[in-house]
Amino acid sequence: MRLLIKKEPISRVSPDGERFTALMEEKKVDAIKQAPVEKSSLIDTVRDMSYQGSGPGKLSTESLIAQTEQVLTKIESVKETLETPDLNLKSPAHVKLLENKLSHIDESLKIALSKAGVEYEPQTQNLTSVQATADNPNPISRFLGYVTDGQWQLENLYNELNTMGKMNQQLSPANMLAIQIKVGQIGQELQLFYSLLSKALESVKTIMNIQV
Repeated sequence: MRLLIKKEPISRVSPDGERFTALMEEKKVDAIKQAPVEKSSLIDTVRDMSYQGSGPGKLSTESLIAQTEQVLTKIESVKETLETPDLNLKSPAHVKLLENKLSHIDESLKIALSKAGVEYEPQTQNLTSVQATADNPNPISRFLGYVTDGQWQLENLYNELNTMGKMNQQLSPANMLAIQIKVGQIGQELQLFYSLLSKALESVKTIMNIQV
């Protein structure tokens, strides 16, 4: 005897067109968010600069002059701090960190000057570091000498860019970009140097107060 099994009718859900469209849009948004962002290479940046024409925001001799002037202002502030009477710094760790920052500034200056066609000429006769090493162990004097020399080098770059601007001369986009990057790095290193110097001097004051 064959049993008859009654099958329940399968209920079918009518397609929801609006929900389907919404889901597809969500997938598109997710795909865009997850898509890797292509980073522009130095060559791409230089190429884009070459096609910018004279539009706003273009890297130019004038913008480099303004950037260099800002960094010169920072150097002057650092010098004023270093020229404060009776400053002293004896911690070897602090001295090493600060000297490293000054070394990085010097390397960036050399590259920036070379890209502008200016020869790097250390003004040793203007440095107090030689005398400080021989007669005065205070590293503050050495720092002041290095910063003064860096200021002189950056002023040479500033004057060269000013001359080029007055003569309507332009460096190549690659050289202008290199100068912009290096002058920016000099500004950052100066800021770090100033911050480290301030903290080191605060530490010295704290120790002196404790001893007193």
